[in-house]
Amino acid sequence: MKKQELIAQVARECSISQSKAALVVHGLTETIKWSLAAGEDVVLDGFGVFFVQEYPERLGHNPRTGELLVIPTRRVVCFRAGQNLKRSIAQA
Repeated sequence: MKKQELIAQVARECSISQSKAALVVHGLTETIKWSLAAGEDVVLDGFGVFFVQEYPERLGHNPRTGELLVIPTRRVVCFRAGQNLKRSIAQA
C-alpha cells in the first residue's frame, strides 16, 4: 500500500475528506519521526512499538580488496508488532 492509498483508506474508514485524511497521515508520520529522532519509543497499544536501536562501531573488511575498515556506529528504526497485530496477520 502506498501513501496515497493509505490516505484514501483512512478517508473512507473515518468518513472524512481525503485532504483531511492526508493531514492526519502526515501528522502521524511526522510525529513518529520526531519522537524517534528525540530518542523516544512510540507505543501504539495493540499495534506495536517503533524504537531506535543503536549498533556499535565494529570491524569489517572490503570484500573486493580484503582491506580492514571500521564500520561506524549507526542507529536504525525497528518495529516490534503487538499481539493484536500478530493475531490479525495469523488469521488472514
